[in-house]
Amino acid sequence: MAVLLPMSPESVVVTMACGRLDALRVSLPMGAPEPTLRQALREAGARILVVADACEHAGGLYPAKQQADRVLADCPTVRSVIVVHHVPRPVPWVPGRDLWWHQALDRLGP
Repeated sequence: MAVLLPMSPESVVVTMACGRLDALRVSLPMGAPEPTLRQALREAGARILVVADACEHAGGLYPAKQQADRVLADCPTVRSVIVVHHVPRPVPWVPGRDLWWHQALDRLGP
């Protein structure tokens, strides 16, 4: 599982879930150039990406999901993208692949 999140409770939850599932967590660096993110995803063979819609980074707004979408065009192993809401703004969406974090948690039940 690849993760492109700022320091947040969701990032901790993903780390704990990966430990419980004995899954590899690959942290992608915020603000990294697209070739770096693409290489990390390919090397990890990640099937799931957990990404922020956008977040504050380096004194500005970082459109994490938008950048991830460009990177994922060349990473066919990633089948699911779980998007964590951080900043109210339009978010690019791929139906059937993308899912909001809160909806993913609702599917798990109580």
